[in-house]
Amino acid sequence: MSTFLLIIVLCLSFLTCAFFSLSETAIFSTNRYKLRHLASEGNRRAAQLTQWLDEPEPLLATLLLGSNFANISAATLSATLVSRWIIDRQLLEVGLIIEAAILTIFILLFCELGPKALAARYPEQIAMKIVIPVEICMK
Repeated sequence: MSTFLLIIVLCLSFLTCAFFSLSETAIFSTNRYKLRHLASEGNRRAAQLTQWLDEPEPLLATLLLGSNFANISAATLSATLVSRWIIDRQLLEVGLIIEAAILTIFILLFCELGPKALAARYPEQIAMKIVIPVEICMK
């Protein structure tokens, strides 16, 4: 696989991780009374969110599996890239340690904390928009 393609897939892994992080916080931070009201008015997305919140186990499993898949993919792809770029085998171990540290900080800031902060600020708006993609992931 080409280096360019690996970088593209790595970026997609970061976006996937951010999506699942954003989704989890948005869904569980929504105002349940507002959701129930919207659902009673016929809003299908609000009805689905209410159903997930009433029985959260399948939703949590999907969100955690998706997040773990994205994180493991990112770690594997970034380690592959570092091993391609560092030719000297003695420096490879140090390079992989540095890669792991940088990746951890990047994922925490841009794939976990950033999306969670955004979702906590606008939970209902975001939750309504991510219902369909999350529902697809649950199937």
